[in-house]
Amino acid sequence: RIGHVCDSQKLHMPFASSLLTDVPDFESLKVNPHKIPLLLPSSLDNIFRAQIPHLCKIEAEIREAQCSESLSKLRGQLRARQVAYVHTSQIATGQKYITSCRELQQTIELRIKLLRTQYKNAHKCFLILRGPGVWQETFQELKGTNIRSVGERALSAEEKEMLRMAQLQAGVTQEEIDIMLNDDISNMPTVPLNPVLALGESKRTLSWIWYTVSGSEINNKSVNASLRVEWCKARARAQRSREELQLVEEEMRRVLEFTSH
Repeated sequence: RIGHVCDSQKLHMPFASSLLTDVPDFESLKVNPHKIPLLLPSSLDNIFRAQIPHLCKIEAEIREAQCSESLSKLRGQLRARQVAYVHTSQIATGQKYITSCRELQQTIELRIKLLRTQYKNAHKCFLILRGPGVWQETFQELKGTNIRSVGERALSAEEKEMLRMAQLQAGVTQEEIDIMLNDDISNMPTVPLNPVLALGESKRTLSWIWYTVSGSEINNKSVNASLRVEWCKARARAQRSREELQLVEEEMRRVLEFTSH
């Protein structure tokens, strides 16, 4: 298949022949096919891309769809992770079931990491092809702190330090801990939120990935219910802020009234 792609490139991209001369024989690369350069428009220089605007447009559309699909799958895995972590302690009652749940959690974390890498690669190529623009409001840079479910939040600085100390006491090396808490390498640890509106949530915001939910995902009952709950909590936070402002204004009025007599 890769050979057919290269033949098509030589037909639609005349300059591809000169670029493929430095590539070793395909027969010698069969063992490591991932090392074969595909010469997609996003991997070329501006001089070459200017000669194939139609191919650049096609790849840009593919990359846009890839970004959207990666985010959709990522949200699905985040929902699965939330369920797996919340219900593990309730379902797992023996060593066998605890081990199975742990394997499930590790599988989900691996899928999340792969989807994150897939999105970052697609986003990078899309940025090269399309350039900066309004689309970046929808497809933003995906950081480790953005990868969290509706009912999760990232660790605070104090919680990260406590986690670091706990891992050190458990015998984990400093290098492994640094990798664990590195946004660019690992999935950032998260903690579930209190289902009841709690103190300290006044400034909490959803991750931007939940503002790009597609229509098909909205029809999902679990997603719809999660977003409805989050909307109610956001409304309650806004009402609490207005109430606190009214209380402060009333207290100030009473202070002024008291000091004026």
